[in-house]
Amino acid sequence: MSVPEQSPVKAAQGPLVSIIMLTFDQLDCTKTCIESIERFTPPIYEIIFVDNASRDGTPDYLWQVTQKLPRARLVSNRQNHGFAKGNNQGICLARGKYVLILNNDTVVTPGWLEGMISVLDRYPRTGLVGPTSNMVAGAQLVPDVPYLDLAGLLDFASRRRELLKGRTRVVPTLIGFCLLARSQVIEKIGSLDEIYRTGNFEDRDYCQRADLCGFEMRIAQDVFVHHEGHKSFKSKGEIDLWLLSNWDVFKKKWKVAQETSYGMNFHIDRGSVADIPVKLDLPDLRKTHTAFFGGLLWKENEPGFEPSNAGGPS
Repeated sequence: MSVPEQSPVKAAQGPLVSIIMLTFDQLDCTKTCIESIERFTPPIYEIIFVDNASRDGTPDYLWQVTQKLPRARLVSNRQNHGFAKGNNQGICLARGKYVLILNNDTVVTPGWLEGMISVLDRYPRTGLVGPTSNMVAGAQLVPDVPYLDLAGLLDFASRRRELLKGRTRVVPTLIGFCLLARSQVIEKIGSLDEIYRTGNFEDRDYCQRADLCGFEMRIAQDVFVHHEGHKSFKSKGEIDLWLLSNWDVFKKKWKVAQETSYGMNFHIDRGSVADIPVKLDLPDLRKTHTAFFGGLLWKENEPGFEPSNAGGPS
């Protein structure tokens, strides 16, 4: 389903934002997400696509979009590296004052990016900002949304934007489906921790490390981003498996009592985790990928891979 027509987004003055979009199949979701970004986002951003070995035509589509957009690049992987590693590959190429991780199964709405940036502008201590959504854990959730289609989504988001204009709240953690960070946060804590593999809890880990560096997290309550949720997983069973597995990884790393069940309240003692590194180095794509067309395309190497300048991803 395509995004409904709206008034063109006017150019706005502001700092450059690097949007990182990770993909693994789900071509229709990716198309809808990109359409919404193009329609509802002022031209203050670059976009870095990272494809985790999709097999549904996504790489070819992203290559076409990359050549069309004025500031876009594509990282094409030959295997699925999971959420953390894939996003880290995009972050290491980011040039923006702000860096935003955005899932490909989202639909953004008018004012979404400006609303999140405004929180960082108004609150210097804030390092990470997230929107509200229909499909998200914790305080960012807006339950029982009334819309049934994309036209209804836009009306709902517009009414929330007017009703809650400028409202924000501090939270202990944010969910990584749509997460905006100052570049200073990236400089201080580096990459998402790849020990969480496929996905889940790398965002909680990232917020924990940001907190230890003195940054706070806030929700932009007047910003609403639609989220389909869990599109890259095959089943609820697979979701639960990775969720609980990574919960165990998180508990072990941050010295949470192992008997603490998922969903229970827990406390991390800052003194007991003082020896845990808060900064993790970002990857160097030059060691794993070959750049083509002046860095427009980065293709993952394999044994015997011969660089060439022919075409886009296959």
